[in-house]
Amino acid sequence: MADTTDNPLFDEFAILLQQTFDLAATPVSVKGMFVLEFEHRHTLCFEFNKSLNEVALWAKLAHQPDIQKINTLFLQANAFGRGTAGAYFSFDHQNSEMLLERHFYAPLPSPEVFTLMLENFIEALVTWEERIIQLEAQMPKIDASEEQSHCLEQFIKV
Repeated sequence: MADTTDNPLFDEFAILLQQTFDLAATPVSVKGMFVLEFEHRHTLCFEFNKSLNEVALWAKLAHQPDIQKINTLFLQANAFGRGTAGAYFSFDHQNSEMLLERHFYAPLPSPEVFTLMLENFIEALVTWEERIIQLEAQMPKIDASEEQSHCLEQFIKV
């Protein structure tokens, strides 16, 4: 749980969300997080880290992805943030979920720039959800015992 007591960045970010989304009042946080849902499809979580004076934006990208199959694709996209609109991939081991993340530090961007950053983040999120689904559909399903014997065949040559 994020400690938001006496955190100017937390207060500033609440105002930024209010301005960006033209809300009547500043949003209320739950356990130091703001959670916004878009199109009943995407949930964006804004979490505060007082010790680093940052706001982490994250969203679930895939549940229980086959990491071995998509690692190369992720690493290529992650290089310099070119394929992720400046965000990056991470893995939540507790929930077995692949996440897309982006961090904001003080000073926070203007509402106009923040809107553009959110649009780019959501576009990257949608793109990567689709790419993961396509990639997993193209990959043949391999039984764990077959995979182990296949690995042994490659490494043990007699």
